[in-house]
Amino acid sequence: MKGAAFVIGATSFSDACLSLQHACTMLPGQGYDASAIRTAYAHFHDEATALDTALEQRST
Repeated sequence: MKGAAFVIGATSFSDACLSLQHACTMLPGQGYDASAIRTAYAHFHDEATALDTALEQRST
């Protein structure tokens, strides 16, 4: 998803993908940071919705 988003210039979506990817990385000896994952996912979801809306408007 990130690569395709970069190709079409959707950098905010790509950034949200990368943030979610980093948030889902297990910290050595600490496990996952569930709060960071929730926050990153919420941002990812918002950016995905915005991208979907923009693409829908463009195709009509």
